[in-house]
Amino acid sequence: MTKEEFIALVKEYSNDTGFCSFHKEDHPAYVKMLVAGKKVIPWALERLKDSIGHDEGDTFDHDNDPHMLIHLISQLTNKDCFKSFPKKYAGMLNMLRKYVLKWGKAEGYIA
Repeated sequence: MTKEEFIALVKEYSNDTGFCSFHKEDHPAYVKMLVAGKKVIPWALERLKDSIGHDEGDTFDHDNDPHMLIHLISQLTNKDCFKSFPKKYAGMLNMLRKYVLKWGKAEGYIA
């Protein structure tokens, strides 16, 4: 899988499931991203970083679902990306995103 293919799958998933309040792990685009394995983590982190400021209201980016990206990274790392995540922030997108991006940097996935 190339980075361009990954971005296209993120867009496909995001547009198809934007109305859902849950993750559709059986969505064909999600399955393809998951099967691609850990090599997509840097791209997922990049897309997650791009979602900052574009996840609510008029700024919402329908092509980039940060919730799905966090879930995907969690599955690809067997939840290692959340080893010491403070439970008091569970469900808070901004805190989850910040933590996962910090983890990605510490693990060398992003500069």
